[in-house]
Amino acid sequence: MNKRILFVLSGLPLFALAACGHISVSSSEASLSNSEAASSSAAVSSDVTVSSDANSSSSSVASSTESSQGTSSKSGSSSAASSSSSSASSSSSSSSTSSSSSSSVSSIPPVVGAIQILESSGLFESAYCTWSSLDGAVGYNVYEQKVGDSAWTKIDTELIRKYPSYWRADALGLPAGQYRIKVTPIDSTGLVDASSSITSNLTVKGYHRDGFAFKGGTASGAYNADGSLKDKAIVLYVTNDTADTITYSIQTSSKGTMTSATSIQSILTLLKKGTETRAVDVRFIGNYSLPR
Repeated sequence: MNKRILFVLSGLPLFALAACGHISVSSSEASLSNSEAASSSAAVSSDVTVSSDANSSSSSVASSTESSQGTSSKSGSSSAASSSSSSASSSSSSSSTSSSSSSSVSSIPPVVGAIQILESSGLFESAYCTWSSLDGAVGYNVYEQKVGDSAWTKIDTELIRKYPSYWRADALGLPAGQYRIKVTPIDSTGLVDASSSITSNLTVKGYHRDGFAFKGGTASGAYNADGSLKDKAIVLYVTNDTADTITYSIQTSSKGTMTSATSIQSILTLLKKGTETRAVDVRFIGNYSLPR
């Protein structure tokens, strides 16, 4: 019987549910308006973590807003009114400047190339877009960029999937903010950057992390408290066809001994030893048949 994997394995050897970008990927897949999307497989990320830094505190950045205060004059009501008016004007000017600055960031228009973007949206710590197949393209590279940054980050190839009438890519592990996604076609000669299309700004939200798993600001699983992957995290992609053949080496002793395991079950068994210091993120893609 086919069942869609919609769970998170976190904190081996103890397993606990954790909220990560994969949940929103699954929900976004279900939100596609056409019936074809509703029956399609989604990329689902599940976290399995054995990490020495699982209890490390994550720093939070608090933002503050400064506002100028109007001052009263002791020389008379006319002077006081003038001072108040001047202060209000200054405050209005400051507000206008701030609004203009915010507008310049949030109003970046999409770039329309040869790729036809069908749908795009920011979700909880993830974002996605869909597009029509381009004649002559043999594949696509997809990138995500936080608005205000100059660099683009390539999305893993496994998170780019082809459906009967469209393609879809998901960006996972995104801290809250504004992002854009760029789709670049690949033809027989290589990347065709001139044909790239870029979405408009996509608003990514953060999860509320409350409860025992995040007591004191710590985060369990393969993700940091802001939704990003932990440093040097191992990412394993598992499909129904590769669940029994995927191979990876896991640290199995405090001296750094590495042991190779084949099949996701064997890898998880090695992780139970608790000697692997890297966070491990297992992402199940598509339908997974149980039992195996």
